[in-house]
Amino acid sequence: MSYNIQIELGGSPASQRIAEFCANSGLTLRYPPHVTVKTDSGMGDRRQWHPRVGQVVRTTDPFEVQIGQAAVLADRVVCMLVFPSPALQLLHKRLLGVTNATDGDQRVAREGDLWVPHITLALFDSPSHTAAERADLADAAQDELAGLGSFPASSVTITCELAGALPLSEPLPEHLAFGCGPVLGSTSQVGDTFYRAL
Repeated sequence: MSYNIQIELGGSPASQRIAEFCANSGLTLRYPPHVTVKTDSGMGDRRQWHPRVGQVVRTTDPFEVQIGQAAVLADRVVCMLVFPSPALQLLHKRLLGVTNATDGDQRVAREGDLWVPHITLALFDSPSHTAAERADLADAAQDELAGLGSFPASSVTITCELAGALPLSEPLPEHLAFGCGPVLGSTSQVGDTFYRAL
């Protein structure tokens, strides 16, 4: 199982424009547009970190997330950069602190001070796309998505990718609202990712 903690753009105009750009560009979004604030690296046993993540979220005030320009990261991720505001950086660092992330994990090495907050538009895992094609997509994103502005961050979503069936002993991930706890709602599934609002 692989967990991620992310801030979704929700029904914001930015989210709608990103989804339209991806559809018009022939890209398939695996997840709703979001900013990952903690990757699965080093997270370990959910029972250990989940209560502490809940405490971080309950003590975080809502804030605005400012979307910047398009870019290509690590030669394989075409994205929209996100301004690393003090509130966003603090949330990321607090989540790192409570999830027992270890420096031995390669992805953890790209978190903390090296973390680049962004909204992924396309992830190129295979070498079949050239650097020029990735740059062209980033240029098109910049042209189409410039001026997205900001969106309100008022909750995080804990997602879970499953290699197979959901173990009965494993509770589904959920939406946690800043300052108050779970967001009431229903369970939904996007691909192999489950979402549950308690």
